[in-house]
Amino acid sequence: MPNPPLVSICVPVYNKARHLGRTLEHILDQSYTHLEVVISDNGSNDGTADVIASFIARDKRIRAVHLPQTVTIMENWRIAMKLAAGDICKVQSADDPLARDFIEHMVQPLLNDATMDFSVCGDNVSFVDLPVNIDQAAVRQQYAQIDANCRELTRLADKRDRAIKLLSHSAIQNGLGNIYKVLFRRSCLPLKRWAHLKSSAPPCESFPDWDFLIRLFLNHRGFYVENVRAQFELSAASPVFKAMSDPQTRLAAFVAGLLLPMTVVTDPELRYLREQLQPQHYEQFFQILSQQIRGIIQQAQTADAAARKA
Repeated sequence: MPNPPLVSICVPVYNKARHLGRTLEHILDQSYTHLEVVISDNGSNDGTADVIASFIARDKRIRAVHLPQTVTIMENWRIAMKLAAGDICKVQSADDPLARDFIEHMVQPLLNDATMDFSVCGDNVSFVDLPVNIDQAAVRQQYAQIDANCRELTRLADKRDRAIKLLSHSAIQNGLGNIYKVLFRRSCLPLKRWAHLKSSAPPCESFPDWDFLIRLFLNHRGFYVENVRAQFELSAASPVFKAMSDPQTRLAAFVAGLLLPMTVVTDPELRYLREQLQPQHYEQFFQILSQQIRGIIQQAQTADAAARKA
């Protein structure tokens, strides 16, 4: 490939010394070699810095910043992405594997078509040390629906059509999944917005994927790459699993999720999305809220009944 573009793989990390080495090995072993690795260490205290130092000594494509104190998740992501020098970027989870040909396949649509600003694929969810009573089929079905949402949105050339779909898929819940399955041009970064944030914790801080992806899908054209999957490990310690299985954590996530439609209503940069709101969208919001509340109550009642039996 003549003069391939530099791809920046941004790795925000906090206390992942146990898994970071494996992830970095997978990144450095990519079949697409013109890349850099930008690590933002969010004040880790578990030996993560030592792992990073050992890899920097091995490969000059790695550079890192070590934050003196821990900041919010989204702020750490922003720091990593703002440091990227490549024309094309990817955010990589510090504890997930990465297929050797992932970047090679995902970057191709952006090389073939200059009108495409990002590429996205589906998730391959694997379960690590989860309780045997977890309905893995239901979890996979949930991620399959997210993949279908992303595929559908990339096929819509008209921005208004994308806005209407985003309202139904993502205005009150994260129906776009995680950012780790996306490659995007650096020009897509909302740097102007980030520079004017009055707080490091905007209303949707608990949903950093949503905050970035809803803007990406709304304002930019994307390509869904078939037959490629981003590896995503769901473990008992992961926040995603806790939000799914623990009533208290799920309730906290639900309360934070109420701020998503508030962002749609108040954010000046999402004015176009807001202009598409129709009465049926408000009705849909309340239906989803009602379903989520019932689910939380049922889960709490089940947990209480199990505790009484014990």
